[in-house]
Amino acid sequence: MSSPVAARKGERYEFRLSRSDRALFERAAQLQGLRFCEFVLRALRAQAENTLRENDIIVLTARDSRAFVEALTKPPKPNLRLRQALARHREPVGLMAFERLADDHS
Repeated sequence: MSSPVAARKGERYEFRLSRSDRALFERAAQLQGLRFCEFVLRALRAQAENTLRENDIIVLTARDSRAFVEALTKPPKPNLRLRQALARHREPVGLMAFERLADDHS
């Protein structure tokens, strides 16, 4: 079982920095009145959040937005291949559902 102190501090990671990166980070930390580690952790977290936000949001042009809304509000009629695929899908699903109902009531 982990100690309460270890649980409060979290996991420990080690990585190497060039002298110039270390100096850059230390100077920035001092300007913000933060300890070196606190500054680095905040910067890592901010970068991770930005990366996730950039990949979670889809930006569309006005034209693409209109096409997307049009496709949702006025979908094209199903073509022959789509209707055939739906018929193939309904057949086994309908049969399996019927068999399950029959088993439940026996």
